[in-house]
Amino acid sequence: MRKDRDMLPAMPPKLEDGTPTERIQIVAPQTWVARIEEWRRKQPRIPSKSEAIRILVDKALDSGNEPD
Repeated sequence: MRKDRDMLPAMPPKLEDGTPTERIQIVAPQTWVARIEEWRRKQPRIPSKSEAIRILVDKALDSGNEPD
């Protein structure tokens, strides 16, 4: 565990209070999981795996790019 994490300000809430949620499960190739883990570790504050996936999906959806 990174010791410098304790000196950084607290992360913002993962989801706003009252945000409707739905639990989903996915099966992902190990290569995806490895890429997500690599991305997480590059963040100033390491998000949980769930938060990382939410951030990455949100960025992809906001990009407006259509899938290949």
